[in-house]
Amino acid sequence: TEAKQQSAKADSTATEAKQQSAKANSTATEAKQQSAKADSTATEAKQQSAKADSTATEAKQQSAKADSTATEAKQQSAKADSKAFEANRRSAIAERSAAEAHKALAKHVAMTEKRFECVERERAAESRRVDRRFEEMKLLQDQSININNET
Repeated sequence: TEAKQQSAKADSTATEAKQQSAKANSTATEAKQQSAKADSTATEAKQQSAKADSTATEAKQQSAKADSTATEAKQQSAKADSKAFEANRRSAIAERSAAEAHKALAKHVAMTEKRFECVERERAAESRRVDRRFEEMKLLQDQSININNET
C-alpha cells in the first residue's frame, strides 16, 4: 500500500512537472516571437534612417525602443529557459521516484508470493497429517472391531 501511495505521488509530481515544462516552453516560444518582432522593428528603423535624414530622430527612437523590446524578450527567454530547466529537473526526480516506487512494489509482490507459497506448503503438509491421522484412526477402529468380533 505504501508503495502504491509512493507511486501515485510520483505520478502526480511527474504530471505537475510536465505541465510546468509545457508552460515554460510556451513562454520561451512567445519570447522568441517577441525577439523576432523586435529585430524586424530595428531593421525597419534603420532603413527609414538611411532613406530620410528628416526622420533620423524618430528612427533612432524606434531603434532604441526595439532594442529595449529585444532586451526584454531576451530576459523573458532566459527566464523561460530557467523554468524549463527546473521543470526538467523536477520531471527527472519524479521519474526516479516512480521507478523506486515501482521497484518497491515489485519487491513487495515477490515477498507476498513467497509467503503465499510457504502458506500453501504448510497447508498441504497439515492436510497430509490430517489424512494420515484419519487413516490411523480408521485402522485402529477396524482392529477394534476385529478384536470384538473374535471375542
